[in-house]
Amino acid sequence: RLNGSITEANSFKKKILQRSNFHKPTLIHVGHCNKKRGLEVLVDIKKKYGSDVNIVFFSSMVNFDTKVADFLRAFNIIVHTEKLNNVSLAYQIADIYIFTVDPKSHGSTDLPLTVLEALHMEIPVLTTKLKSLTELFSSNKNVFFFEKNNISTLLKKILLRPDFNYSHKLEDKFYIE
Repeated sequence: RLNGSITEANSFKKKILQRSNFHKPTLIHVGHCNKKRGLEVLVDIKKKYGSDVNIVFFSSMVNFDTKVADFLRAFNIIVHTEKLNNVSLAYQIADIYIFTVDPKSHGSTDLPLTVLEALHMEIPVLTTKLKSLTELFSSNKNVFFFEKNNISTLLKKILLRPDFNYSHKLEDKFYIE
């Protein structure tokens, strides 16, 4: 777990979620906003779960496709483009990290740092079957590999786990030195 302030994380979460439900599970994706990222998966989840989940996409303005961002926003997916001075805050508000890049699209590195960051924060990861990830994490109980046809089932499986903690219990995600 990373050091941090519960107040800072709560404040950040309220700012990001605005009118969304603070006490619903929050899924995040971090990366470039373009067609190669497989971001339509976020829309599929939002269509299935609606207001029962918050979805936040953190993206820099590098390789930013405004049409893709507008498409996501049309389904009430929050697209956050402001520079994060403390990127750990993005992970601290997350209940699930979702990595959406289709391995065939070549829209990512072979070993995405964002997946490693999420795992370091002990956040369940819902991911496509990138070869490196399947080789490294196939037996990890916090990594769930999806294909487009089973993502809703896997998401439900994560949400119903007895050890699943929603981020509104932020005290569990911090330690104070």
